[in-house]
Amino acid sequence: MPSETVKFENGAQTYRIQFEVVAPPPAPPKVRGKFTPPLQFKVASIRVTELMANPDEEGQKKIINFARGFDTLAQARTGATEYAKRIVREQMTPKAAPPAEPAV
Repeated sequence: MPSETVKFENGAQTYRIQFEVVAPPPAPPKVRGKFTPPLQFKVASIRVTELMANPDEEGQKKIINFARGFDTLAQARTGATEYAKRIVREQMTPKAAPPAEPAV
């Protein structure tokens, strides 16, 4: 399957989120009396790149080891995208400086 690409705007910054969803292999024939776990769509890693206004500048980059399985393709896309957005908000966005204390 081709890689998925999502643009995410967080404040003034824009990020590109990329990941690849791997489809499960064909199901093996069922054996009577033997349980086989359901096959899942897998996302191994997520790449997040900050997009800069000037193409010559390099923005922040982060590769996230995700390694999760999902029952459907839609769940895999949504799960990977939402996790990447959370990582951007928590780890890649610059923190605001605390307000300066007034001089006494």
